[in-house]
Amino acid sequence: MYILDNNFKIYLPSTYNIDCRIDDGQLQDIKKDIIKKLSIIFGGCTSYDAFGGWYSEDKKRVINEHVLIIQCFTTSELLKKNFKNITAICKDIKSILKQEAISLEINNTLKFI
Repeated sequence: MYILDNNFKIYLPSTYNIDCRIDDGQLQDIKKDIIKKLSIIFGGCTSYDAFGGWYSEDKKRVINEHVLIIQCFTTSELLKKNFKNITAICKDIKSILKQEAISLEINNTLKFI
């Protein structure tokens, strides 16, 4: 029996350049790439849909959007060992989608990458 007592979630936005809707095909490709990378490191992960909003300092308004949440359960050792890999994935998403930040939730604590 494995006990995976830590978890993290990457919030994948459905927009690029803050508020422009991304093509569904491209979004699915990005999601599949993230799932592949995380599954190789952690053995698997799950994604699910959500909807939320956040205030953009650049646009000076609330941005409402669908997000894909990609969640992984893991051990504290694997989480610590691979923290740089997780943040690198978030930084790649941020760059590709030209976002102000990417949300990374670790054990119920939210970080903006």
